[in-house]
Amino acid sequence: MGRRFESCQAYHLTNFGLLDYCSRIIPYLEAGFGETERRFITVLHKATARKAIPRRLLMDNHASFTGHDLRVLCAKIDIHIASLQPRTHVQSPATRAVPMDAG
Repeated sequence: MGRRFESCQAYHLTNFGLLDYCSRIIPYLEAGFGETERRFITVLHKATARKAIPRRLLMDNHASFTGHDLRVLCAKIDIHIASLQPRTHVQSPATRAVPMDAG
């Protein structure tokens, strides 16, 4: 049988996967508990076993994507890592608060 959970705790499930931007094919997708660099390296390994080694990875700045081990691995197998810059919210002039004159 399956594992029974006695308490009603909420569990946070995280998906890791790689998406081929051109073909929109997902070579590997994994769900689990927690985001670590080791889990992402495992996903990268399993995805490259199913498809070819990518030339470039586009990732955000999460700690599981910016670790030393991942950078060394990608450098050894000639994968260029491109990180996204954090976006800042720019308020449009129509929604910006305009100070009222007190006079």
